Amino acid sequence: MKFFANIKLSNKIYLLISLVLLCQLFIGGKAIISMSKISDELRDITEFDMPLTEKTTQITIHQLEQEIWFERALRFGEMKTYKTHQNDFENTKKQFNFYAHKINKEITQAKVISQLMTNKGSGFLTQEQGKKRFTSLIKNR
Repeated sequence: MKFFANIKLSNKIYLLISLVLLCQLFIGGKAIISMSKISDELRDITEFDMPLTEKTTQITIHQLEQEIWFERALRFGEMKTYKTHQNDFENTKKQFNFYAHKINKEITQAKVISQLMTNKGSGFLTQEQGKKRFTSLIKNR
């Protein structure tokens, strides 16, 4: 304590200002590192989680539409004995198969996204590698 008593007041103020600036630099550096980590996590969410959620939503919508066509096919199938409903039944069957194909394609794309998420979480892919692999797999499906 004698050490601080012997120092001039101006030097004490300079020492205090230096200490405050050093603390601010430390806190600022920590904040920048934390913001960088948050930025990486947000990038992962926008590149992987949101597309997977979007695919899942599309699959659900198309399954519901397919269900509507299935119900129509059942109704027209019951009335198939009448010649007038034969074409309606065939058109409904085509629509049902159209949505079945669409759903299978979207499920395959969702599997690709989930595989990329798994690999990214394990640290196997960088974000740029994940983007390239994702786009190439989607284009090939």
